[in-house]
Amino acid sequence: WLKQYEQSHFSLPSWPSLHNAIKWQTPRCLQSDGESQKWPVDDDSLSAIVERFIDDKLTTYEQQRDFPAIKGTSGLSPYLALGIISVKQLLVNVQQRHPDILQSAKSNLFSWVNELIWREFYRHLIVAYPRLCKHANFNAKYDAVKWR
Repeated sequence: WLKQYEQSHFSLPSWPSLHNAIKWQTPRCLQSDGESQKWPVDDDSLSAIVERFIDDKLTTYEQQRDFPAIKGTSGLSPYLALGIISVKQLLVNVQQRHPDILQSAKSNLFSWVNELIWREFYRHLIVAYPRLCKHANFNAKYDAVKWR
């Protein structure tokens, strides 16, 4: 995956130029009369959230991501799940700030990229095997295992 990514040399425009190139409209499913300040979807806010994570939290992500009492995750899962931001956008953004991030799969910084890769891989599995999103095991031989 990494080899293909590095060989593709793709790039995406920065947020401001991307924003100006697209006619933005909040999807109807995201419109609400309720409070939504916790999950802003406007371009400037989302850009700031991504930049703040990469600049302030990425270096400690690997150590802090598994502790619910610590805000150690990126907080970008809802945006990725709804397609508001893509893995490619995040990879381009993180590489602009950390050009060597893909050089060592054992580095702390790479840990987050690895999570993005696995997330994307699993999304592809769900497309190929829709039963996975219905709490079914990938391999039926594990159906009898009692999960705690």
